[in-house]
Amino acid sequence: MSGKDKMYTMDGYLAIRKRNIIVLVVLGFVCVIAAYLSMGFNDNHMSISDITTVIINHINNVPFETPRQQLEDTLVFSNFIPRAIGCMTIGAILAMGGAIMQSIIKNPLADPFTTGLSSGALVGVSLTIIFGVGFGLSYHFDLMLMAFVFSMLPCAVIIFFTFFKKATSNIIILIGIAISYIFSAASTMILFMGTTMSYEKIYRWSLGSIAWLDSDSWMILIPSTIVMLIIFIFMSKLVNIASVDDKFATSLGVNSPKTRMICLFIVSVFTSITVSYAGTIGFVGLIIPNVARRIVSSDTKILLPFSAILGGLFLLFSDCIARSVRLGGISVGIITALIGGPVMLYILIKMKKNCWR
Repeated sequence: MSGKDKMYTMDGYLAIRKRNIIVLVVLGFVCVIAAYLSMGFNDNHMSISDITTVIINHINNVPFETPRQQLEDTLVFSNFIPRAIGCMTIGAILAMGGAIMQSIIKNPLADPFTTGLSSGALVGVSLTIIFGVGFGLSYHFDLMLMAFVFSMLPCAVIIFFTFFKKATSNIIILIGIAISYIFSAASTMILFMGTTMSYEKIYRWSLGSIAWLDSDSWMILIPSTIVMLIIFIFMSKLVNIASVDDKFATSLGVNSPKTRMICLFIVSVFTSITVSYAGTIGFVGLIIPNVARRIVSSDTKILLPFSAILGGLFLLFSDCIARSVRLGGISVGIITALIGGPVMLYILIKMKKNCWR
């Protein structure tokens, strides 16, 4: 019996499943360790041992003896830890979103921003920065809420076409492209009415950064990551069937357009959360699911946790590079694009037809 034939036996299936679980657990530990080590990349000359001491003292409620100790405690718990958690959770959400989008649209080049979500969010941010449009809250929360609300508008348009016009996966991609152009044109028009300073703020936001996360961000990002993973694990059978063929799905009693619409909405909600916190960080949701498929398979139940962990690792690695380039760091979106572009080209060159399925 060949190795390929063993894959289709019960023993072969159990062996592959055991291997996947072991690799998943190992990657999970690696991700946690990488997150802890990433805190050593900072502009405050704090080593990992210094950070460890601060955390231990904080847990044991050791009183501050000098202003420096209080400053270090604030830096660790208000900046370093939220940033590490943000990289893991945002990377996980974007990677899972990309995996789902690629499955339901049946296109390896789809990602969470295929629907035009990032262009919509940019319009909301531009309106807040230039015209002060918001919800009467603080500037920071208005910026986040406007980004979230406007990023959901393209999703609403696509859901309308999916529900009333029975849009296919190819039509969804075309609608997403059209919406992206419309919102990009709108944001460009708004930019003409702003100042140089406002243009710089909008441009920095569009590049994406983890540096804006605060000590409260993890209370939203961690539950969002867990809830998204649980929802799609429960929906994994529906996603697997809908990713094959609409006629085949119908023969099994699965409504592909409805499943596609629900998945689009869920992915858009959680991706919008990441956008409102960190701006547009590209390529994570594009390359990570493709890499994960080459390691495991296209089975949603195993693909999602793999994509989540690899997405977190990739964003942690990119953020460490972004902080090391120069004092103050650069936007992590630049690094993800510099790494993601060549990786995606390599995958496309090596990829055989339909091997991602």
